[in-house]
Amino acid sequence: MNALARYLGILRADPRYFARMALVKSRAALPLDYLLLRSGRAFPPIQLSIEVTHRCNLACHMCDLYGGAGAIDAARSRREDPGRPFDVGLLEALLDSFGLIRPVISFGGGEPLMHPRLAEMVALASRRGFVCTVTTNGTLLDRHAADLVRAGLDSIVLSIDGPEEIHDSVRGVEGAFARAAAGAAALRAARAGGRPRLRINCTISSRNFAHLGRVPAVAAALGAESVVFSHLWFWDREIVEAHNRAAGDLCPAVEQNVSELDRIDPGVMIAELEKVRASRSGLMIKFLPDLDAADIRRYYTEHTAPVKRVSCRAVWLSAFVMPDGEVLPCLDYTYGNLRERPFRELWNGARARAFRRRLRAVGIFPGCVRCCGLYAY
Repeated sequence: MNALARYLGILRADPRYFARMALVKSRAALPLDYLLLRSGRAFPPIQLSIEVTHRCNLACHMCDLYGGAGAIDAARSRREDPGRPFDVGLLEALLDSFGLIRPVISFGGGEPLMHPRLAEMVALASRRGFVCTVTTNGTLLDRHAADLVRAGLDSIVLSIDGPEEIHDSVRGVEGAFARAAAGAAALRAARAGGRPRLRINCTISSRNFAHLGRVPAVAAALGAESVVFSHLWFWDREIVEAHNRAAGDLCPAVEQNVSELDRIDPGVMIAELEKVRASRSGLMIKFLPDLDAADIRRYYTEHTAPVKRVSCRAVWLSAFVMPDGEVLPCLDYTYGNLRERPFRELWNGARARAFRRRLRAVGIFPGCVRCCGLYAY
């Protein structure tokens, strides 16, 4: 699909959404705080990823929290304390930190639809003028679709790894694709005026890299308007050792998402992605990061080598909020907790400024080289 035609269609159908996303893209393209400020301070973020729960009902093979063989103890990945779940009151306090400039609120997890009050939180943020998106595996979407539509959700990102047999293999649960497809159908039946928009995210892994050319047709059949192919984010032993030598005192790393990593054949992947580029599915297709053939080979064979980007701006533009209220830039480092201080104080607090100054001095930490945040902005 022609990108200009798609954007003009969004402008006509939903001027509010178009204006907000145009602001986000402009701020990401010209991060004046990163370019001009040396103190580590940042303008208000353009995106907040709220991990409302770390519980999940699937066992994705590349995920060391639920499907892989690794033991994860990093703050980003640990399961929440069941006595302190992310709640509506905590969200309300978070939203109070913003005035006219509001970030996009991305609800995720874990599986966010396992949180019993997700639709209520979406409604609260939407009423306050925030653009909201939910990233889900879709297996619970059929029972929540109508509530999310009524809540004013702007877009939903459905994680799909390929056709049914491939998707179920990746997700570790038989029937996961059928349930996600039923959720997409329920969303189409419930929504009005084209909202929420349905987008597909396909994470490239060892079990689907040879089938990527089939994904656009699958996404079109589900009623999606776009597909993002996300290269696998991982920390292998080589990356972890290099990172901990350089920055382990600030934000230590452990191995993550490396299950079957050595089975990925870059040559086969390159051929499959060429099929994707040549597809005539009518979908908007994006790649994160957008790599040529040489870069793909480097990404999956020279694990500690940067590809495309040698500086990270993500921590000037975004943050993660954990189920217990911790605010993180990305790695195993915390700015503080929302239960103790408001977000506006944490965002430019002493810990946040120190992290940004150190990152700015080196461009990227070794643990950044295969992180999606490096390429998203």
